This record gives sequence, C-alpha cells and structure tokens, in this order.
Amino acid sequence: LFCDEEEVFVEELPLEELSSPDIPSSKLCIDFFNFIPKEFRGKLHMILISQKAAFPDEELLVATGKLNRIGVEDLRLSKEDFYKYLSIYDLNAEADELEQLYEKSEGWISMIYVSILSIIRGGKSDLSADMEHLIDRVAYGTCSKETQHFLSYLALVQDFTKEQADFFNNGVDSSHMLRELLENHTFFVYDSDAQIYHFHTIFKECIYHRFEKLSLSERCIRYEKMAEYMVLMKDYHQALKWYEKAGNYEGVLSTLELFETMCSTEEDEELMLRCYDNCPKSLFEDYPLCLVLFMWRFYNYGQKDKQQECQRHFEKLMSQIQLAQADKDYLWKAYYVFLHQNGFNNLATMNYYMDIIMSMPQTDELPQIDREIPRTFGIPSIFHMFYMGGQGRLMADELICQLKRNKEVGIYSYDGMIELVEADFAYYTGNFEQAEMYCSKALRIFRSRGTVCYIISALYLNAHLAYMRGDIKEVKKSLNEMRAIVIREKSEKSRLTYTVDMCEAFFNEHIGYPPVLADWLREEYALPKGIMRQAYPYAVMIKMCVAMRDDKYVEILSAEDEILELVAEYPNNLTIGNIYLVFASAAAALSRMEQAKEYIKKAVEKTNYNPVMLYAKHATYLVTPLQELAEENESYKPIIEACRNFIKLKKDVSHPHYEEIFPTLTKRENDIALLAVDGFTNKQIAAQLFISENTVKSSLKNIFVKLGIKSRRELLRIAQMGTQF
Repeated sequence: LFCDEEEVFVEELPLEELSSPDIPSSKLCIDFFNFIPKEFRGKLHMILISQKAAFPDEELLVATGKLNRIGVEDLRLSKEDFYKYLSIYDLNAEADELEQLYEKSEGWISMIYVSILSIIRGGKSDLSADMEHLIDRVAYGTCSKETQHFLSYLALVQDFTKEQADFFNNGVDSSHMLRELLENHTFFVYDSDAQIYHFHTIFKECIYHRFEKLSLSERCIRYEKMAEYMVLMKDYHQALKWYEKAGNYEGVLSTLELFETMCSTEEDEELMLRCYDNCPKSLFEDYPLCLVLFMWRFYNYGQKDKQQECQRHFEKLMSQIQLAQADKDYLWKAYYVFLHQNGFNNLATMNYYMDIIMSMPQTDELPQIDREIPRTFGIPSIFHMFYMGGQGRLMADELICQLKRNKEVGIYSYDGMIELVEADFAYYTGNFEQAEMYCSKALRIFRSRGTVCYIISALYLNAHLAYMRGDIKEVKKSLNEMRAIVIREKSEKSRLTYTVDMCEAFFNEHIGYPPVLADWLREEYALPKGIMRQAYPYAVMIKMCVAMRDDKYVEILSAEDEILELVAEYPNNLTIGNIYLVFASAAAALSRMEQAKEYIKKAVEKTNYNPVMLYAKHATYLVTPLQELAEENESYKPIIEACRNFIKLKKDVSHPHYEEIFPTLTKRENDIALLAVDGFTNKQIAAQLFISENTVKSSLKNIFVKLGIKSRRELLRIAQMGTQF
C-alpha cells in the first residue's frame, strides 16, 4: 500500500491474514487500515476486495464516502440490464422463457451468454442444462469434426502460438480451424500483441473432459505428441514427464540422452526414480549411456542402493553388448568418469579411476560434468572438501597433482583450482599474505572462465582474508557479489543459493552482516532438499554455529548422536573436526571444561594441529580448555597463538565505534570494559585476554572508580552515549 501526492498505487493484500485470529497483529493491521483513509483522504485511493467485512466500522466508512464497496449485486446484470443485453441479439423468445432464463442464470453474464447462443443455434433454450453442458453444446458441439479432432491435441495446453497449433496439426496449416474457433464464440481469443491464442478456462475444461473420454491408446498418442513438442522446445524435463505418462520408455531414454545436465534443481526426483524402475531393462541395450546418466542422478539424490543396482546392470550389459570398440571405449570412459567423481573427497579412490581413464584409448569426445551441478557440491571451501587429516601440505600436493592430471585428459576445465587449493592451504595454516596472492589469481581465472561455484569459493576465502586484515568493507563486498552472482547466473532456485546462505551465516556471527539469515539456518529439523548430500556436513556445521550464537548450548550437545549420524554418509575430516569444535565450544560455554577438552582432542584426531585457523574461529569459547591442553602437549601452542590473534582481531573489528569512549582508562582496562559491555562474564573475559579471573575483578573495580559508576549497566549506558556522538 503506497501513498503519493499525485499518483495512486494499489497493492493487493491478503485480507484473510488481516482478520485471522491466529495472527497477534491482526487488530493492529485493522486499526492501520482504518487510520489510512481517514488521515489521507484525497491523497490515497484504497481498494478493498473481500468476501466478508474486514473492519468493524466498515458501514460508517462506506456511508461517509471514505470506502467504496463492490458487492455481488454490482457484478450481476439487473433485469433491466438483462433485457437491454437481449435486445442486442433480437431474440424471438417468449417472455416466460426469458424470465426463466434470467432466474436460471441468476444474472451472471457468462450463463446468459451461453444460453443465448444455445437459443440462436438450437431454436430454443434448455433451461435444465447447466453451464458445463451448455458450453459443450454451443462452443464444442458446433465445431467441425476436423476442429474437434484438432482440439483433442490442444486439450493439454492453455495458451499456444500459431506454430504450436501447426505442430499439433501434424505440421499442416491450422489457420482455418483457428479462425473457426475465433468466430464461433468468445471463449477462445487471440492476443495480437503477444501473438498467443488463449482458451477461456471453462472452455478448456470442456475440451479436457472430452479428451478424458478418449481411449487410453488415443490419449497416449496425444501425450507423445506433447512430449515431441517439448523436445523440440528443448524442455526435456517436461518431455520426460509426458513420455512417462504415455508409457513410452524408449522416448524417456532418448530424451534423457538429450539432457544438458546430470541433475538440475528443476528435476523431479520422484519422476526420475519411476522412469528407471518402470523402464523395461531390455531397452538399455539400445541406450546404455542412460545407465550412466541414471547413476549420476542416484548419486546426487543420495540413492546409494539404486546407484549400485544401476552400476551392476551397466557392467553386466557391457560384458554382453555388441558394439563398435570406439563406442564401448566411450561408454567405459563415461562410467569411469562417474566413478572418479563418485570418489568425492577420497583422493586415493579418485586417483585410482583416473589411472584407468588415462590408460584407455583417447576419444574425440569425453563425457563432461555439466555446469548445473556445483563442482564443489555446494561446499564453499575446497580444503573442507578434501582434507582427510595428516599433513595438510601433502594433501594439497596430492590434490594439485590430481587436478593437473584431470586437465591433461580434458575432463573439464580446472583452470584456477590449483591456485585456490594453494590459497585455502595457506589460509588455514595462517599464511595470510601467500593466501591473498593465490586467492587473487584464482579469482581472476574463475571470473574469466565463468565457473560460478569456484567464483563463490574464491570470494568466500577472499572475505575471510579481508576479515583477517580488518577490512569489513571488502568482506561485505565479497558477500554481496556472491549473492548477486547466484541471482544473476543461476536464479534463487539454484543449489548454490544454499552455499551463499552458509557463507553469510559465518560472517553474520562475526560482524553481524548480513543482518538477516536464511530461514533454514535456524530451523531445527531436516536440511532443505536443494542442498546436495555431499554438503550436509558443512551445512550442519554452519547451523550449529548459528545455534551457538543463539545460546543453544544444551540443544547442541543433546543432538550429538543425530548430528554425527547425519554427517557420516559423506565423511570429511576437516568439517567433522569443526563440528567437534562446536561441541567443545558449547561444553565450554556451560563451564564443562573436561568435556570441552575431550571434544577438542577428537577434533585433533580428525584434522591434526596444522590447520590452526580452524581452531582460531572458535577461540571465544575454547581458550581456557586449549590452555589446559597446552600444558600437557606443546602441539597446542601454535593453535593458542592463532586464537589469541583472532580474539584481538575480532575485538578490534567488532568495536570500531567504541574507540576512545573510555579515554581515562588504560589499554588493558579499556579492553576489559569493552568485553564487559558485550556481556561477557569475568571468566570469559579472562579467557579471551589470557589473564586471571581475579585480575578481571580488580580491573573492573578500578574502571568503576575512574568512571564514577557502580555497575555494568551504567558502563553500558556510557558506551551507548559515546556511540551517539
């Protein structure tokens, strides 16, 4: 609802929401709409469309001219209007008959119109007929047999072009039938601007009811024709649906081979599963590549049993099928490319199948992974995908070797990935300068290639690096670019939308930007269907971090078994190690230090000590248990140093507006005061500043004396006053 001095804007509002007893703000909404016409009369035109009274004093608003009402009586023809309308047709009908016609139609113009057509074409009215039968008689029944047959093919569409009409007429010019339909009645119209023919809904229902009376075989012929048209339009998802409806599984398989994607967000998973289950297995002898295409889908759907069944069928078929050797080589290579990618983050498995691929004869065409599937499976960090513990440098070198070999055989372009791996490794080991150099180079290559998922991964790392140097403006710029890319390149339905949601959640926790998180991040139950299963561990970890910020410590710890079970299907040690660190943070927040230390040890088992930034991100809660562990094992000392630096950075970044608010305090006292303003306890302040709890207590007393206050509440008030200047 908008108001302007000169223009009038009308916004459609669902009034059932305004009057719903389930909405606490219902009365407030009603009061608001009562206020608007009274205060802005002459400046605002409000249109209310409702089947019931929306406001208690509606009658008063209508009576005073502040609200206009359009009722049922305004939409029907009065008797006087009815007779004026009849005069247009010059009907020779008895007065009693016309009176009955008016009563039958209740004044509704559509019923009057078809009744008049019935009288004109049949000589008399049939007052016993309902609207549906009249439409069938005067709109459908008066068409030629040829046109009725033509309509049986158009029963499945609402709008269509002349080209579509000709297609459904077996490629023959359909102009004369379209002209007949246009001249016959007003339930079929042509939009000359859009060049589209359109069925009125009641006529569309009429011809569809006729379609349903056809034999199954006749209906299937029309389903197949619809599928053929969808193939022509390259709408393969719709083509697949119509072929399946027709029971034409050869059409299903031939269409599947035309897909440019192996699993897009538009796909109907249930349809794909039905197509595979119901397809006669003998047909795969003519379409063996479809078995590989189904494998990809079952892998992405998380349907492991179906995937393995499909693999067994393919291997058995390939041992029996008679094909030219070049064709067999292509099919085997397509299969091994799938198995290579199916290895996901297990470099040993991926290398094994890459060796097989490289040993096979080279083919002119090599099966590709399409752009619809995020090559990162929606995980924003390459390091999180592949790190399986041990020495990170060895993992990075092995992955780089793998990428070079993939590029050599031309599976698809990996340009920039080597630089991103180096950048990720450098960041997690705390070498930020080197990380920035590699990240900048990777981002430049990805942008030139247009590989969206890699651009997002590089921007995410770039945001982390910007945060580490305190450049919040650059962090926001990277996040905004991620979101803009997904909207522009892939639309909001893209799987990568969830990836960006995860990236935003991390920085929302640390800098409060963006201010609003995606709803699914705070929902307690299953992850959205659009998130690929390979990304489940990372998505779960991010959701846990969001829950930590919401102080849901007990809820996190109580869900340990369910969380670990959920992420076990696609194990990734760096992400699972991160999950253990969130458990440790929750335990430390509840002062369960021994439990926190055990979780940290489990994280170390998964990730080793090298990726220090993994630990540093949880420094707020983990300093105390890490210090205790460092007394037992010196390997924790580099981690503690990274945590100390991260805490200092976080404090500096989070409080630029508090600078010099307490000019009379020492630097140490200022640090303590700012943490106290943030609501940290004495114990948490001590852990973050690496001082004793007694030092915090004595420092706070000095702070209160210097500022002439007696409580933390007054300290917060001073801080808030300082930020206003």
